[in-house]
Amino acid sequence: MLKRLASIVFKNTNSISDDDHVERYLKHQEILQQLKDDNKYNHHIILDKKLCEHRNADEDNGIFRLKKDEYEHGTYILNKIKEKIPQGKINLPYARLNNADLTGVDLIKAILTEADLGNATLTSANLTRAYMSGANLNGADLVEARLVKADLAGTDLSEADLTQAILTRADLFGANMEGADLTGATLTKANLVKTLLFKATLTYANLKKAHLERAHLDGANLEGANLEGANLEGAFLTKTDLRGADLRGANLRGTRNLTSQQIISAYIDETTMLGSGFNNLKAEILKAQRSNPVNKESFSQPDTPVIS
Repeated sequence: MLKRLASIVFKNTNSISDDDHVERYLKHQEILQQLKDDNKYNHHIILDKKLCEHRNADEDNGIFRLKKDEYEHGTYILNKIKEKIPQGKINLPYARLNNADLTGVDLIKAILTEADLGNATLTSANLTRAYMSGANLNGADLVEARLVKADLAGTDLSEADLTQAILTRADLFGANMEGADLTGATLTKANLVKTLLFKATLTYANLKKAHLERAHLDGANLEGANLEGANLEGAFLTKTDLRGADLRGANLRGTRNLTSQQIISAYIDETTMLGSGFNNLKAEILKAQRSNPVNKESFSQPDTPVIS
């Protein structure tokens, strides 16, 4: 049964059109659903990373291996597929969508792992809960994009424009965000552990309660950023601009190359956690604050809408 169904999908693709590719994709989804209904298919679609050949379905574990050209026809196929597949069913790992115009597209829960979206335009796109680990988003335009709880672990977001993007609780573990523009972006409770943020722009970004342990922030601009309650333990802060940054409740213990001048230029209070080497400096700053109180409200940013 499995081999008969698989034969519908796996046949020579050298001379078929884009419309045929769309129909093949839809047929594939139909087959997967039928297999699930028959309780004979319990695995998600798996793509061989080499993607150099295909084979019939394995009757023991139900694994399909598809040829790369099933997924590489860019925006045309993506838009056509979206017309017929419901939300959360877009499955395009390894897709070639570089330079594609995907302005405002709805890709909630889409699977785009290791897809090539280099220099793509995703302005105002909705990528909530999308799976994009290992994807290439180098130079992509993600201005005002919604990436709430998106899986972006290990992605290449270098030089990407994420101005005012919403990345609440997004997973950016180990992502490359060197030179990215995150001006005014929302990254509350985001996972930025070991993320590369060399020379990134995070001015007035909201990083409240974000996880930045061992993040590389050398040369990054965090002027006016909200880091209240953020964990920066072990982060690299060489020449990081912290002017006006809100560090109330933040953990900066074990940070690398943090200077007294950086601390003085930011806003701290008694809840800010600094290494023991800064105890005297912290005491002096708090004493000066008591003598000349600072308006704390001036450091507060509007609360981010609650994300379920």
